[in-house]
Amino acid sequence: MFDFSKDLIILCGPNNTGKTYAAYSIYGIYSLAQNNRRRKPIKGRTLQTFEEDGSISLNIEDFFNEVKKQFIKEYEDSFIKFLPSLFAADDSFFKDSQISIQIEDKDIINDIYTKGFKNQIKLGSNLTIQLEKAPESLICEIITIQEGPQHSVFKSLGAELVYDTLIELFSQSIFNHVYITPAERSAINIFSRELSVRRNAIIDELLELREKKSEIDPLKKVQRYPLPIRDSLAIAEDLGNLQKEKSDFEFLANRLEEYVLKGKIKVSKEGDLQFTPNKGKVKNLNIHLTASIVKSLSNLVFYFRHLAKKGDFIIIDEPELNLHPDNQRIIARFLGEIVNNGFKVMISTHSDYIIRELNNMIMLHSGGDKAKELISKYEYKDYQLLDYNRVGSYLFKTNKNVSLEMSETGFEVSTIDEEINKLNRTSEDIYFSLFD
Repeated sequence: MFDFSKDLIILCGPNNTGKTYAAYSIYGIYSLAQNNRRRKPIKGRTLQTFEEDGSISLNIEDFFNEVKKQFIKEYEDSFIKFLPSLFAADDSFFKDSQISIQIEDKDIINDIYTKGFKNQIKLGSNLTIQLEKAPESLICEIITIQEGPQHSVFKSLGAELVYDTLIELFSQSIFNHVYITPAERSAINIFSRELSVRRNAIIDELLELREKKSEIDPLKKVQRYPLPIRDSLAIAEDLGNLQKEKSDFEFLANRLEEYVLKGKIKVSKEGDLQFTPNKGKVKNLNIHLTASIVKSLSNLVFYFRHLAKKGDFIIIDEPELNLHPDNQRIIARFLGEIVNNGFKVMISTHSDYIIRELNNMIMLHSGGDKAKELISKYEYKDYQLLDYNRVGSYLFKTNKNVSLEMSETGFEVSTIDEEINKLNRTSEDIYFSLFD
């Protein structure tokens, strides 16, 4: 079980224990809501009054409690059916899969009132519904409706539109917009064009087989990769258009370029990623000619410069990928800065450097006034420090995961500590046996 009330979630553990499956599944859960792939529950009893009278003062919390159980059940069922597409695997692979979603009601209701909602719902000139926020309730009233034989039809449709709006509000409040950087990101940045050409060839094959009415299913070739990789490929293929968008978090992209990449990322006229090092005569290097660190982090730079929105849920598989220990520590501090700028973050890591640095940031936050001198001495920033109450960590072992204890001194990952201690003992034994 994962607690998504935390702002930083850390997945740890040996290889082949399910961390990537967990990260992909969580991405799928949020993506399901983000792309409206789920089925919608049946209309609640409360809105029958609206359908009959054309107006209602609706207590959102009461309505949510009325539809909550069914909303969750429909979502869980939709996700299980979505798993084969999520992982690009055969249906039989997930025949025994289960999921359980639990929701804290008050957080959802408070979030809806904080974010607000549309003032009007319109269906052309035939139907207009006015929504007004009142203390602890929502007033819904049909203010325009087409007269005539279809009057009752539009009244019923109005109830459905109000219902869909409320369900969408619940969904958006429960499931943040999600973005993932999979461990395959370096290859995606290099080979996205080639993979796109291959996919177009498969589509041509699909059309040809349809004309021949073949029983072969070429769609299985199209969905060869799990959804996180497919979505990352889609972004990589559309950089030219996406760069027209501007994010309020470009300063985070600049931070990565300045302190880690030591250069600037840009998108060429052809829609390809390019890199210009701060020190060097060569400019606008194509991404396949750059260092592995640039290939690994360029998509994150692009995300913060063009796509990021406050409240996004960012999943980073192995943030330490291709990074020297000094840069792993910088990335750990950067994770703290992301969290403190209103993002929710999940990482999967094997890095002792990242874990120890995160623990340093937790201890310095917990230290109060006594920590000020240490913060200055070791060049930390207040906006990097982490409140341990906002951090959750999970240790994966074969076929299970356990929540790790989090305190003002951070957390311990036994599997990593054991290997470090074993290596230290082995090195000491070898040295003193041979050279002392």
